[in-house]
Amino acid sequence: MPELKKSCFKCCALWFGGVFAGAILLCALLLGEAGRWLSAADAPQRADAIVVLGGAFERTLYAAELYAAGKAGRIYLSHPMRDASQRLLDELGIKMPDEHEISATILKRKGVAEKDILPFPATALSTADEADLLQRMFAGQHLTIMVVTSPFHIRRARMIIGHALAGSNVTALFVATPYDRYATDWWTDQDSARNTFLEIAKIFYYVGGGHFRALNAAPPTG
Repeated sequence: MPELKKSCFKCCALWFGGVFAGAILLCALLLGEAGRWLSAADAPQRADAIVVLGGAFERTLYAAELYAAGKAGRIYLSHPMRDASQRLLDELGIKMPDEHEISATILKRKGVAEKDILPFPATALSTADEADLLQRMFAGQHLTIMVVTSPFHIRRARMIIGHALAGSNVTALFVATPYDRYATDWWTDQDSARNTFLEIAKIFYYVGGGHFRALNAAPPTG
């Protein structure tokens, strides 16, 4: 009897060990493909408008190129909220320009007509805020927009904005700026590794029902 128990215990240990090893291998394989999954973008094509999400000026640079190539006749710029360090400087009377102001200047320097640079109607804290604003901006319209963001942000932007625009007549394409360096073999690059794990965590948070939103979104001042 003791030998039978020992044999059963050994079989169970081997089975659980195999399952655990298989789970580790599966996780490793999934993580290995995470970079390609996160950055699966659409090819640029003709649209009614280009939308630049906040967070990186590399996105603005590419939007200017798409405009110059005739992909769309107007560009909508997100207006991110000022961060804590900027607000501290504001209190000292030191005015740093908003991201939106710098992005608008970039577009003008790259040849985009001022009349074709349009702001979001309110400041945004997150992609969820930007999605809500896009839904509000384009309500009742029938058009195609080309959303420009960073490669690692494509998947999450597609999920959040796609959900906000579901049921509308707005078709959203998601293109990645080539100026924002991202290695799909993310383990070979420190920035890519950090962005990969942050995006996966944010996606889990979003899928679990979490949203970061501005408590008091205000109209842009810049």
